[in-house]
Amino acid sequence: MGALGDLGRAIGVGAAVTRLARVQTRAGWVSLLIGVGTATAGLIVRAALGGFYGSNTGFMILLPSVIVASLAAGRVAGISALLTCLFGGWAVVGLDTVDAGLMDRAGVVTTVNFVVVGLFIVAVASALRDKVGALDGSLEDLRRSAARIDEGEGRFRLVADSAPVQIWMTDAVGELVFVNKAYKAFFRVQKGQQPNWRVTVETFDLEEAHLAFEQAMLKRERYERVFAVEHPELGPRWLRSEGIPRFDAADEFQGFIGANVDVTDSKRAEQDLKRINDLLEERVSEALAEKARAEADLMHAQRMEAVGRLTGGVAHDFNNLLTVVIGALDIMLRSPDDAAKRQKLGEAALAAARRGEGLTHQLLAFSSRQALRPEPVDLNIQIRESEPLLRRAVGEAVEFRLKLRRGGARVNVDPAQFEAALLNLVVNARDAVGDKGRITIQTLSCPVEAGEVTDLAAGEYVCISVADNGAGMSPDVMAQVFEPFFTTKAVGKGTGLGLSQVYGFARQSGGAAQIRSTVGRGTEIKLFLPPQDEAAVVAHDAWPHPARPMTAGRRLLLVEDDASVAAVALELLAGLGLEVSAAENGPQAVELLKRERFDILLSDVVMPGGMTGIELARLCARDHPDMRVVLTSGYAGEDVDAALADAPWPFLRKPYSGEQLARILGDLA
Repeated sequence: MGALGDLGRAIGVGAAVTRLARVQTRAGWVSLLIGVGTATAGLIVRAALGGFYGSNTGFMILLPSVIVASLAAGRVAGISALLTCLFGGWAVVGLDTVDAGLMDRAGVVTTVNFVVVGLFIVAVASALRDKVGALDGSLEDLRRSAARIDEGEGRFRLVADSAPVQIWMTDAVGELVFVNKAYKAFFRVQKGQQPNWRVTVETFDLEEAHLAFEQAMLKRERYERVFAVEHPELGPRWLRSEGIPRFDAADEFQGFIGANVDVTDSKRAEQDLKRINDLLEERVSEALAEKARAEADLMHAQRMEAVGRLTGGVAHDFNNLLTVVIGALDIMLRSPDDAAKRQKLGEAALAAARRGEGLTHQLLAFSSRQALRPEPVDLNIQIRESEPLLRRAVGEAVEFRLKLRRGGARVNVDPAQFEAALLNLVVNARDAVGDKGRITIQTLSCPVEAGEVTDLAAGEYVCISVADNGAGMSPDVMAQVFEPFFTTKAVGKGTGLGLSQVYGFARQSGGAAQIRSTVGRGTEIKLFLPPQDEAAVVAHDAWPHPARPMTAGRRLLLVEDDASVAAVALELLAGLGLEVSAAENGPQAVELLKRERFDILLSDVVMPGGMTGIELARLCARDHPDMRVVLTSGYAGEDVDAALADAPWPFLRKPYSGEQLARILGDLA
């Protein structure tokens, strides 16, 4: 109890000293009066104890007055109290008193000790008073700062609770320390309940979003996430959550502050827009497919239009050819013993049939949709072979000229597609010159500089030029002339696809097309095609090679549904020394293959019976890998022709001669 009493008394004295040090003095004379007053009080106490002290000055009992004055009013009061006590003490005992005044050594020592201790007390008490004042100022600043913080926090809470978005704040370990009313209302945080990430994550199944937030916390980087929430009352909702790390003045990480925004409406609008885009994409795809079909139909119609223009001339040519064939055969039948005449008439009939074959292939290329294949071609020969057809197309009133390059014009193109492109150019030139004019076809070698021809690299090219002296074109028309469906002809006179087909043919063949025209002077269109390399030229010049002799005794299975063609083929094959068996369709051929062994299969492509020649060839390749296969057809159609493009077997186009048959079969030997 004694220790506790001493502690209580010490606390009481400390509180009293603190209160005393907080006394405010504004003027110096007030401090002086306080010092004199406290010293006077001390002297009164000293005088009252005169019997106790006797002739001693009693300076030590006066020191509390100095302490009180220094604490209450600072250094001025303390020093004034010290001086008042000093002079008052001397006045009480007298200056000549032994051991107390200034007349002997003991009195001087006592006086000096009092002054030194007093000054020390003044310094310490004054410093204590200053510190207490400064502490009070700091405490006042702290109180004002705390008030401002409380006011700012109140404002923040008011603003946060008034916001329509969900605002949240975490500490440095990721635990929630603040959420606003919108957050509490959405995630159903009860009043007085501390918000907790784990409860929210488990309740609303937000593991993936929370994992992304934890990764952002580890990296101290911005957090952004859009996630779906299945709300028990509001139903499916979408929230976009964004948060940023926050740091204190010392750049220490304090946690995250962020907000959740309900983006359900915009998300639904986005999904609706996506559905609309998908629907539009589907309809655009359908429209493009319809457009492609329309283009294909128009291309076919354009080819048929060209064929229509040629119908009269082609019919005339075929009638002439048939006259030669029929007349020659009739004479041969009536002159069985005249070998020379039969030889001459047979050669004339064969030549007429070859011309008919050429016309047939040209018509197929112009009017059909068959797949076309590039091969080494001398354009000079190709143009010469097409010359009768081209002259028929331009008519007798138009002057038609050919200027073909010496030494040939060898390229690697699809012959039929080239003939179709050339016919398109000639027909357009014929329409430009009208009833009278001049059309010139020319082949030449053209060096091309970089940038000289659009879409064409620099180099040497083979050029085919079709020029006329017709009405010509304006620059605006020339800028659109290669565009699909663009035409300057009257309605019903053209599809607008002819020159676009020509341009497409040139680009697909590795070249380009160029047009030059002057109004009133005519038009020239050039096709630039890459020349053949030397190896291809040598190989092409060496073809056709002589037929290799057939090995005697080899067996061949002929599959042909046309009886007349089969009869001729049997004679030709027998003449080559082959043992031949025939079938009318694929199923019959399969039955023969089960019973007999054959070395070679020669099959038509399109046949009745539900099996094409290509399907039969695949079956033979699987079940009879040692058997050689040759396919033949006059015109197979789009689907089968597309399959032929990837077929590994040689293909012989109808009509074929004995020499061609011998050559392709000899190559298989």
